[in-house]
Amino acid sequence: MVDLNLYHCIGSSVSRRASLLARLTHELATLDARDVETRTKLEELVPEDLREWVDNEDLLYVLFEHGRCDFKIHFGEGQFFSSYEDVKATMRRLGKAWKNVVTIKLMEQESGRVRAYFTADM
Repeated sequence: MVDLNLYHCIGSSVSRRASLLARLTHELATLDARDVETRTKLEELVPEDLREWVDNEDLLYVLFEHGRCDFKIHFGEGQFFSSYEDVKATMRRLGKAWKNVVTIKLMEQESGRVRAYFTADM
């Protein structure tokens, strides 16, 4: 014979899990909606001439997924940036646009590229 209390425990556990899943699903949908709004605001702050570059690098996507991203920015002939000085000036402008939201750091330049770190200020 099965103990009725044991049966009740299993049913209660299944019910609580379903309830928690429904609540989590709702909260994630709310968070996603807020992320879309925040991402849109950040995109609007990007200087017009940088929007395509930011979009091509998936910069905002990675920031929202991980809170930070780093990659090498190539510069020189045939690149989006013409020189290291161009990269520095542009990242300074982007840093001002995203002040208190995203921190941007450039490391030492290598031949034709520089590593950039973007970190969400939390």
